[in-house]
Amino acid sequence: MKGLNISHKKLLSELVKSGGKLDSYTLYRRSRFSFAEFSLIANTLSENELVRLDDDNVYITKKGRGVMISMATIENGNYEWREVPESFKAASIEAGEPYTPNRKLLDKITFNLDRSEVD
Repeated sequence: MKGLNISHKKLLSELVKSGGKLDSYTLYRRSRFSFAEFSLIANTLSENELVRLDDDNVYITKKGRGVMISMATIENGNYEWREVPESFKAASIEAGEPYTPNRKLLDKITFNLDRSEVD
């Protein structure tokens, strides 16, 4: 995997977006590189076994998908899917402070709330 840069990542991401397979001409057009650059990048990825080049198609390999996942994890550093949206956050309760649940949200059968008094 030595020598991978943003250009390599761009080709790999185009392959991932397209389901793992693209016609080589389509990939060349989407990459917007010169043909010499595209050929060099594609051959480098093929040598590193990140893509497989057939007659007219370029396929991403399992190793290539793994590299894309690891690059995304390393580059971002923060995981957006782990962050709780502000609309879901409630006011925090201090230690020792009594907690009173909202009666409307409690199960009426479990907590006998259908009657006028709670046992």
